Amino acid sequence: MEKTVRVRSTCLVQYAGNRDSLLSRFAGQHASLRADADRIVLVSGQDVIAGHKRRFTRNVSCFEPWHCVPLPDRKPGALRDGAPLCGLATA
Repeated sequence: MEKTVRVRSTCLVQYAGNRDSLLSRFAGQHASLRADADRIVLVSGQDVIAGHKRRFTRNVSCFEPWHCVPLPDRKPGALRDGAPLCGLATA
């Protein structure tokens, strides 16, 4: 299955009820999401920009903290109240 998805301004892309983060430079852009029986791959142009094992749970968010590091420079307040990193422990 392949479909075009838009990367949200918070670096998230949604598929099958789950949310995954991408590098902030892709925020606001469209990407091609390719899902098969065991993997999900996101492609921009000819480049694979993300991929992971497919999850069959619902309403799960998977955040890579380094994806969002430049976000406050581009979108002040984007990380207010811990979003989108709310699921991560802080020291």
